[in-house]
Amino acid sequence: KTVTLTLAMAVSHGQSVTVAYADPTTDDDANAIQDTAGNDAATFAAMAVDNRTPAPQGQTPSAASAPSTLSTLSAPAGPTDKSTQDSDGIPGSAKDQTPGISSPAGTAPVAGDGNGDGIQDNTQAAVHSTRLVLSNPTGASQPADTTSTPVTLVAGSQDGKLDPDSSGARITRLVQEDAPAELPQGMETPLGLLSFEATLATGRSSQTFSLYLDPALGVNGYWTRDSAGNWVNLSSAPYGGKVASEGGRLRLDFEISDGGPFDADGRANGALTAPGAAAQMPLSLVGQAPDAAGGLWF
Repeated sequence: KTVTLTLAMAVSHGQSVTVAYADPTTDDDANAIQDTAGNDAATFAAMAVDNRTPAPQGQTPSAASAPSTLSTLSAPAGPTDKSTQDSDGIPGSAKDQTPGISSPAGTAPVAGDGNGDGIQDNTQAAVHSTRLVLSNPTGASQPADTTSTPVTLVAGSQDGKLDPDSSGARITRLVQEDAPAELPQGMETPLGLLSFEATLATGRSSQTFSLYLDPALGVNGYWTRDSAGNWVNLSSAPYGGKVASEGGRLRLDFEISDGGPFDADGRANGALTAPGAAAQMPLSLVGQAPDAAGGLWF
């Protein structure tokens, strides 16, 4: 079922929006939101919603303007509801549009399986697939009707597949943002800035990730800034990462420590906030000091 929420005021472009739900009773009954089988939707804490309200043209929309558009978010319910089975807020129907890739063993691709493990991404909390719009070389996002490309992010990854020792890792947010106005000389960010949040597996102080992309984007690493503002390529050997080719896709492997220099919240709290960019940097420039502000890169 689809739940429609009528808001007290319009949602503005770029505004952060969350939604939460509490089951009012302990039994399955009509006082709660239910699926078609009569199962009550489970209580869930506030989760981010994709705000698709268009940018205003000429003036800011008022509260009386047309309703804002948010991506569909179906409340977790009984076993018949798989639309957000992995609780990351992305409808399963959207993830199923992700083209599958063949597994390392050469088995046929499965639709909606962006990391080639033979399992649809909409059933895995640690695998997040979406489509992002292409940006110009400086990373400024273009309108949503421009060409898009599929992207898959895996948390608790071992060569792109879920590591059994990282059970419990979860991706809670993945959004596309404009790249910073000042980038290192020669850096191109075809997808702008990717900002994601993830919770770590129990007992882990760091988490490994894999990012699957179209190789035609021409990127050669996953670049992010440390706490001093220096850009580094986490998908490089010095940082324990790598760049690989798998099933016709480019795979960027990298690791982030909880509370470390690449965790934007700066706290060892079991959760990571990590803005970065799948970017192309000419290797001849790596290690040189940039002409513009923005720190060094390595």
